[in-house]
Amino acid sequence: MSSESELYQGIYEVSEAARIIRTTSRFLETHYLINNRHVLRWIHNGLSLPALSEVPGRELTISFTDLVSMRVIALLRIAGMTWRQIYAAEDWVREHVGAPRPFATERFWTDPRDIYTRYEDRFIAASLGGQYPFTELIEERLLPIAGLTFNEEGIADSWTLLPIREVLLKPSVQFGAPCVRKTRIPTKTIWEMHEGGDSPGFIARVYELELKQVEEAIEWEERLAAA
Repeated sequence: MSSESELYQGIYEVSEAARIIRTTSRFLETHYLINNRHVLRWIHNGLSLPALSEVPGRELTISFTDLVSMRVIALLRIAGMTWRQIYAAEDWVREHVGAPRPFATERFWTDPRDIYTRYEDRFIAASLGGQYPFTELIEERLLPIAGLTFNEEGIADSWTLLPIREVLLKPSVQFGAPCVRKTRIPTKTIWEMHEGGDSPGFIARVYELELKQVEEAIEWEERLAAA
């Protein structure tokens, strides 16, 4: 169960979290598709808030930061990182940075070999126990593992569901439900109007949105339903 302080910072059932992660994974055209068992196993193995590892699956709900952690782990696996590397990176960041949920609070990058984070203004290989790379890394050549923004405390506070740029998860807006960017309008509301027969143009006029925003909200919900 999520702590009381997180109830208004996004809350998701495991099945909902898995569906969101699976939908965004499909954008990457990968065969590594995430299901409920993956998410439960990762949480129970301690790859999120450690206290959640003892909560039975049927009682488990997770916060936005937990969802982001699971998404980052999925991206690392898609990028070809091994479990040894993932656990090593998590352990190093927890010990040296003091972050209880490293994959939701630290920025990570990958290349074909290792998992990197920024530490003391330099890239270090977190999956290699904090070693500095032998060669100079060019940030633009590294693969960032999520479309996240971070608040002043370094905690993920929004997630753009790339490549759909007009749909955003923000834990302080609509309990973290997918919404049209810069609004409080859930994509599900737009989807339901569209399913009821309203055209994208009509919905855009009703909510004073751009047509592209409506079309991308519908696309997101269609992909979510297919997942």
